[in-house]
Amino acid sequence: MLRMIRLAVPALLLLPLALFAQDEPPPLDLAEIDELVEQIEKGSRDERRAAIDSLLGRKDERINGIVLDLLKEKKQKEEIIQDILRGIGLNKVEAGYEPALEMIAHKKPLVRSFAAVCLERLEKGEAKKDLLKRIGKERDKLALKNMLRAVSVVGANQADVGKALIKRFNHKENIVGANAILSCRTFTEEGKVRSMVASKIGSMLTKTSDIRVRSACIYSLGMVGTKKELPALEKLKKTLRGSMNPLAMAAIEAASMAEEMIRTDSTDEVSGGVFDRLFDLASDDERDLARDGDPEKPLPRWMDAGNNRGGWRGGRGR
Repeated sequence: MLRMIRLAVPALLLLPLALFAQDEPPPLDLAEIDELVEQIEKGSRDERRAAIDSLLGRKDERINGIVLDLLKEKKQKEEIIQDILRGIGLNKVEAGYEPALEMIAHKKPLVRSFAAVCLERLEKGEAKKDLLKRIGKERDKLALKNMLRAVSVVGANQADVGKALIKRFNHKENIVGANAILSCRTFTEEGKVRSMVASKIGSMLTKTSDIRVRSACIYSLGMVGTKKELPALEKLKKTLRGSMNPLAMAAIEAASMAEEMIRTDSTDEVSGGVFDRLFDLASDDERDLARDGDPEKPLPRWMDAGNNRGGWRGGRGR
């Protein structure tokens, strides 16, 4: 049936290239469209993703419809659904918003994770209500992590979102707690909500012994912290001072950067290096398939898979 739909693509797609803007890709003929759809259905992951991006990147409603129809097929392969959601988000396909919103309740947790990242990239504020509702039910740590990140983007600086994030700071899974804290980096507007999340992060920094969570606290305080949180950062530095552990030394350096960012109310000093590495360390995005990471990538040497709470002690938008 899909094959017939593809052949029904109107002749508009065949118009001469001269009628299109110079920076747009050339139009596809029916055979090329059919070939790309076949790559989506039968190709490797790299081939599938390239084909999806080639089609959705053209910003053509009819071609978008062909790709989105693949999401509606019964018994569609999970990996195809995932990569179409990825393509919708990366290519900002507005027509894919409703399908993505439906997918946050999909029976497969990895699909829910991809759907959350897709909604984050689409940045549509109306997704907040559904994301908050789903967050209250979600039990998969990866999907929950990405839903928290998504809702912090579509509902930045809003009190109900801030409270939902704070509620997960102490989650039993450190990857969830760390990403809940990282998500607060979007609360950049001055006011009570920013003060509330910054205060909770500062308190968390003085209590936690988890490497991921502590790294997230330092990073987010640099982004949204206030002068009231400076003592928490200073306490961390004093606790770690004198340690030759590379992680401890990096934490001291990053905490000093966070203090300077708070004092100057500027993120101009953030240009990668140790501070951005905190984000990578805390988020685990490098191993998150929904964010183009590699799930097979081994855990860092400092993080024992059976005991995530070892390692060093002590304790503005990306």
